[in-house]
Amino acid sequence: MARKAKLAYVLHEIAIGGAEVAFLSALPHLAKAFDLRVYILHSGSRALVDTIPEPLKKRLVFLNIPLFLYPLYIPLLATRILVFKPDYLICSLWRSCLAGCLVKRLNNSICYFPFIHSSIFFHKFDRCASVWAMRMADAVFVDSVSACDFVLKVGKVTDKPVPVISFLTAATPQDVPDYDFGQKHFVFIGRLHPVKNLQAAVRLVAWLRKQGVDARLDIYGRDDGDAENVAELVKKENMDPYIEWKGELLPSAKSALLTASNYPFYLQLSNAEGMAMSVVEAMQAGKVCIVTPVGEIPHYATDGESAVFVDHSSDEAWENAMQGVLATVVDMEKCARISQAAFGTFRERPLFKDSLIKAIHTKGHHSE
Repeated sequence: MARKAKLAYVLHEIAIGGAEVAFLSALPHLAKAFDLRVYILHSGSRALVDTIPEPLKKRLVFLNIPLFLYPLYIPLLATRILVFKPDYLICSLWRSCLAGCLVKRLNNSICYFPFIHSSIFFHKFDRCASVWAMRMADAVFVDSVSACDFVLKVGKVTDKPVPVISFLTAATPQDVPDYDFGQKHFVFIGRLHPVKNLQAAVRLVAWLRKQGVDARLDIYGRDDGDAENVAELVKKENMDPYIEWKGELLPSAKSALLTASNYPFYLQLSNAEGMAMSVVEAMQAGKVCIVTPVGEIPHYATDGESAVFVDHSSDEAWENAMQGVLATVVDMEKCARISQAAFGTFRERPLFKDSLIKAIHTKGHHSE
């Protein structure tokens, strides 16, 4: 019987986030296709870890590295990976890439695939680690066309494949939920981080209510540095009765929530995005998505056809965008058309697990 190829996969943590949830969706399939070892820098969400079946947990190595000690742990992590002797190494996000670069330098025969999930750098450490990884890689995996363009431009990657890995974790449902677009109930699912710009979402709901629209917003996600600021703005705008923070949502519950008919509208006004998986999943569920056209979003959504775009770059742009949002949410027929167009956008697209395994086997050549 032929030996399975060895795959080492390095993640920051097991948490509710696009990269992490996509990985978890592919974990059983990666474990079947490869001799798999997963190195996790930090512990992450215990509730999420508990959803992983015991046989798969044995593939995971939790390092629980304190962030301030991470530079000292890089050689230790690299050594553990080298002892495993992988054929392929995937490093997702910038801290993982530091260890990946060291492994590649010490053993050039290992196929190294850094996974880039954004079209911006969040800070100078991200820039240094990611660019170094791009230049040492055998192929650079990305989750979107916008991230691919970013890698080609910033990393000056012209001599290696940059495959776009499909980030769909589930197939599009058979039917659109029976939405009542008369209910102006919005939902957001994601981290409460400044880049998600939830304060703009609060302002949008407040603006609509001033126009006589009974707009309401439920926020699902973990605090990632911005919950206090959002709460202060909710209070300042007197939106406490209309905006609720529902806490973190496990992936198993997320699907049921997105296909629930009580949220006809999805709201996400991020300053920057990669693939924006929650937007993708909301579109798959036929929700009317009110979003900023950042990252990959303008590559898969069209303003006024399959989504509603909001420009918040200036006061004038914001006011114009709000008039467009108002005109859409009060027009039941237009909402229904946008819902149907969104629902059909991702039909017949490959899933993350299949796209990733194909890219690994082909070293990024001839992938989706």
